[in-house]
Amino acid sequence: MNINRSQLRDNKCIEFKETVHLNPDFYKDSTLIAGINDLEVVAKCKEADDILIMKLSVKGIVSLISCYTLKPFDYDLTCSEEVYITDDKDKENDVIFYSNKSIINIDEIIYSLVYCSLPVAPVKKGEKLPKNGKDYTIRKEE
Repeated sequence: MNINRSQLRDNKCIEFKETVHLNPDFYKDSTLIAGINDLEVVAKCKEADDILIMKLSVKGIVSLISCYTLKPFDYDLTCSEEVYITDDKDKENDVIFYSNKSIINIDEIIYSLVYCSLPVAPVKKGEKLPKNGKDYTIRKEE
């Protein structure tokens, strides 16, 4: 998804809506994510001085790998975050990202928001931890 900073003038808020298909390279090495379906992304953007203020909302279905069975299952995802981007290198810090481009691709920011919104140990609803079996033992933290 691209945000064109030149469209943001006069301190007006502009809403960008798009169905985003994230590149599988983002999560190809993930032990948590089996796949990400198309995401509905809304980005409400406003320019204040030289800082782009972007309120992101993301909805979609993510295929996660169950930590109990290692089988994929669908997880309904809804998340939102406020992101700040500046074109002034001196204002960059832990909260404000730097980009000197007039058209900003925010796919990596969207992926980071999705990833940070996922459960640490995903389990499909109703799934039970398998019992001990022949030649293996199930151990759990307690």
